[in-house]
Amino acid sequence: MTLGAHFLDDLSRRHNAVALALYAVNGIHGRNVGAPVHEEVTEGRRRQWEQALRAGQAWAKAMPQGYHSCGDLVAWVLARLGCRDESLVNRDNAGGTRAWVPGRNLTAIVGHAAFVRGTTATEPQPGDAVFLAMNGGHLDVLIEWDTVARLATVAAYGQPYGRRRTRPIGKRGKAWTLDGSEVGGWLDLDRVRFDGPVDMSGVVR
Repeated sequence: MTLGAHFLDDLSRRHNAVALALYAVNGIHGRNVGAPVHEEVTEGRRRQWEQALRAGQAWAKAMPQGYHSCGDLVAWVLARLGCRDESLVNRDNAGGTRAWVPGRNLTAIVGHAAFVRGTTATEPQPGDAVFLAMNGGHLDVLIEWDTVARLATVAAYGQPYGRRRTRPIGKRGKAWTLDGSEVGGWLDLDRVRFDGPVDMSGVVR
């Protein structure tokens, strides 16, 4: 493969990642619990938690801040792009053999070799999963990073449902901030290995 072909592959993958993330949040309209795409992305876990909480089940009441599905969005986008690395993709339905593991949605991302502990000397690119060190951690899929307007457009799940959001970009020392929360780094899509087929079903292109 030539360098040019590799570069075009990376651009195409980032374009697909952004398209998938926007599909997951239904553009400006959002996706709520119960919507088929929301349930596909989260594998039903947010809905299960809400139902268990209403029923007074102890395990749900022990999670007063709820089930956070931000990592589900990242894992879903990676799986749809053809990533079969189960140390990175924490899902039941990811084309592998491992089941979803509680607590690994964030740690699988920030602990991976493709995760960049970025500073203001670099910037995340569209399609990267950006980690915010807020309330135990949160992940967004970056749609656009506009340093001129000082705004980042992201696809986000887990606050509580799927939404496209605009976050002000700032600086704190050598770190970027979004919405005032420090950016701990990002998953560089170009460093991720993709072995499987790309699945863009449902996405209008």
